[in-house]
Amino acid sequence: MKRFGSYENGFTLKFDNGLVLSTRFGVGNYCENREPTPPRPKLEPLFSEDCEVAVWDSSATTFDVEDSENRDWVTGWQQAVFNQEAIDDVCGWVSFPDWLKIVEWCEQKELA
Repeated sequence: MKRFGSYENGFTLKFDNGLVLSTRFGVGNYCENREPTPPRPKLEPLFSEDCEVAVWDSSATTFDVEDSENRDWVTGWQQAVFNQEAIDDVCGWVSFPDWLKIVEWCEQKELA
């Protein structure tokens, strides 16, 4: 792994091959914390049984890796891990065991 990123609603992992795995589990994300009931203070720890994930290739572009408008989305992990066609750039309600499979896929993926 090359780099971690921290955000109020989750984190990113950037791999040596350029893939970035976004893991989000806060309000507004496709997870058990989707609805803000009740609102939580910003500094309070955030826990979740599942998460929303997305993957993009940061090596194919010259822009900032966090520039969401220009990401080179990668969806092949959805077929490899879940044996289903991707219907969106993100996948919600991912369990921890499935998230570990996505991490492994990202780490082992060879990019062209």
